[in-house]
Amino acid sequence: MKAEWAGLLLEKPIPSCDPDERQPLLEELSNKILIKVKLADDSPERRAQRSRALQHFYGLNSLTLRSPSHVFSLEEAVFAILIQDRFRNNTQSIKEHNRNFFMRIYPRGTRIECSNPTPGIFWQHGVQMVSMNCQKTDEGMMLNDAMFADTNGWVLKPSVLPGDNEARKTPHLSITILAGHSLPLPQTDSRSRFITADKKFRPYVQATLYLAKTEEETVLADSCETPSGEGDDSPDWGRDAEPLEFTDLPGMVEELSFLR
Repeated sequence: MKAEWAGLLLEKPIPSCDPDERQPLLEELSNKILIKVKLADDSPERRAQRSRALQHFYGLNSLTLRSPSHVFSLEEAVFAILIQDRFRNNTQSIKEHNRNFFMRIYPRGTRIECSNPTPGIFWQHGVQMVSMNCQKTDEGMMLNDAMFADTNGWVLKPSVLPGDNEARKTPHLSITILAGHSLPLPQTDSRSRFITADKKFRPYVQATLYLAKTEEETVLADSCETPSGEGDDSPDWGRDAEPLEFTDLPGMVEELSFLR
């Protein structure tokens, strides 16, 4: 690792940054790769370093909050409990914490097939790091890829998060699908209960909008079916096709909303 990434790893503390006083600035970490590791050395000095690093979450009033370099680490299920309606005051406290400090969410241990949570609900509360099972391409991984596509691996959070009392636009989204080309059709399978031949299949397009406008994620869906007949792998909807419509989206935070 040191040979392949020579000069890019942050191997020593930044001289001007005391972790007991502040976190590193972005420009101090420019062109550097940070790797989370577990320290094998259990000396007092190493234990002190660990105490200033990744921390499990013991509450928003934990003594850990006194350390400016702390990073809270929560399982997704614990986070889901914290933002339930009966703990409504927690949502604002979590967002306030995440304006100044780091928080990391990781998938629950019962995801034995390496599935992923949808990361939007965490981003909406200002969480900076959402760990993903990158070996699994699913809904959560697609949203994560969309967030960081065409970037250097990080994105600035919007200045206003969902639930903040700030005026926002009310956008209207309209999508017209003109045509499809060489869509893969299911193979003929006489054992199938649902599709017995290619000619029974009618391609359609479905659009799903993951909308950030409150502390909860709203998912809207619309779809259009091909009018060109069964078994057509290159449907032509034409310019007069009925558009996919997403209307009346008040309070939408565009930076945290995604179309799939």
